[in-house]
Amino acid sequence: MDFVSPTYCHMALTELTRRRIIKSIVSTNLDGLHYRSGTPISVLSELHGNRYKRQCENCDALVYIDPKKVRELGGINGRNDFRICRNCGGQLSGTGVGFGQDLPQHEYDLAIESGRDCDLALVLGTSMRVSPACNMPETSYKNGGDLCIVNLQKTPYDKYARIASHCETDVFMRLVMGFLDIAVDEYSFDSETVVVDNKPGYDSECYLVGNGDDI
Repeated sequence: MDFVSPTYCHMALTELTRRRIIKSIVSTNLDGLHYRSGTPISVLSELHGNRYKRQCENCDALVYIDPKKVRELGGINGRNDFRICRNCGGQLSGTGVGFGQDLPQHEYDLAIESGRDCDLALVLGTSMRVSPACNMPETSYKNGGDLCIVNLQKTPYDKYARIASHCETDVFMRLVMGFLDIAVDEYSFDSETVVVDNKPGYDSECYLVGNGDDI
């Protein structure tokens, strides 16, 4: 998974967040591809975790790992690196969420707030069958916003959508970006840059490791 690249869709969403056209992204994927595409963590709500994110068991710091360092080390699985918090020396734990486990409360709260305030919920590449994430777009259309769903198969929410498109997300986003006349940078390993800023409303620190820091 560490050697999978962000797609055109990931890069398009990053460009739209950079322009403030998209205000937030809610993800249920562990792959960290939104993070690797350059989307700032401040606009990401990662409900099921991120393979490049750790949390300190002592001070609650969110620690993001530089993906380039991971590939340099040959992958992240089974390694003992990135285990100790540089702030307090506490143990770092992975952030992946399995079935039956509670979602991270802060990420959940950010996602709910995003849905409540948005005028358009764009749902990309999901069957919308895993709760509670699948219920979050309801907040938008029930508050007068629009819902757009893009997925190869039909979803239970298609009937509520202003647009329900059964095509590949890359194809759909190329059409959108063409209509908006916005160029999208192709992903490049050499120019990959992650953006670790502050999570809105999160009291503990967020920081990056592996980009020249001690690990």
